[in-house]
Amino acid sequence: AIAAEAGAHGAMPGDFPSGGTHAKANSPPLEAAREAAPHAEAPAACWRLPRIFGLPPFSNNLASIVWTRPLQGRLGPLEDVSARLLDRSWPPDRRKALEGVLPEASAARALRFRSCAVVGSSPELFLYEDGKEIDAHDAVFRANLAVTKGYERHAGNRTTVRVMNPVESVRSARGAAMGGLRQGGDDTIVVKTQDPPSIRDPSEEHLKFLREKELLARQGVATADYLSRRHMMELCNFLFLTSGVALSDPLFRGARANLSEAEARFEASATSGKWASWHPLGEGIPRFSGAHCSTGTVVLTYALLVCDRVRLYGY
Repeated sequence: AIAAEAGAHGAMPGDFPSGGTHAKANSPPLEAAREAAPHAEAPAACWRLPRIFGLPPFSNNLASIVWTRPLQGRLGPLEDVSARLLDRSWPPDRRKALEGVLPEASAARALRFRSCAVVGSSPELFLYEDGKEIDAHDAVFRANLAVTKGYERHAGNRTTVRVMNPVESVRSARGAAMGGLRQGGDDTIVVKTQDPPSIRDPSEEHLKFLREKELLARQGVATADYLSRRHMMELCNFLFLTSGVALSDPLFRGARANLSEAEARFEASATSGKWASWHPLGEGIPRFSGAHCSTGTVVLTYALLVCDRVRLYGY
């Protein structure tokens, strides 16, 4: 939705315009889209990135996004697992095994890119032959199981970071449909997101992740598969709210007057590491409402944290 507001491939971090494209009124829709999108100029009104975006825990490049070792906190990725499942499904040896497949914090903090292409799955992607331009970036971000093989002319053939929703398999992200080893294969960073615990206890998905990693290790395959930190969902929902996009939903227009208060609460949660809610408007926000980040919006948020310059395609 943020990219749709931008109305162009070329929105930059912290500079997403609030207006749409400027196609000629009498142009046929397809021709108007082709004419407007590559060259649309951003209107003057843009939204401000909150101050917390440049402060810990969001200023550590990839380590801002994924769980690392040594663990942050006593339980790390298991902090949202219920006490019942923690005792039943996560004995000490299994907890240690999960920590062992996480990346070293120092390596994650060092990973940053100068220019990034964030490639969405909108049919608009097929209006352009931007594949070579996409591949020319230092890094290419994609969401879920968006394929590249057979669509290279439009979507490019590189995948540096693939962000998956919690129920997807990391192994499926490395199959032939993803383009093979050099296109979503073993050299791609795969990050699994986490749903709020009020929606789904993460225990089962974390177990599946660990089993997949152990199977790949037995097969002698080293892959960069990571678990997203829970605060990334909070950050995405917060940015979605402060950008004004989420508040376009009539259900949430009454929250406009509380943005300063929401930002203060968010900063307090981020600096203390104690999250009161997965959403700045409270736990009662419906999962698929206009105020909830989709995986595509989460991918954009991740890119903003690890890239100096971000360009959108197919949003």
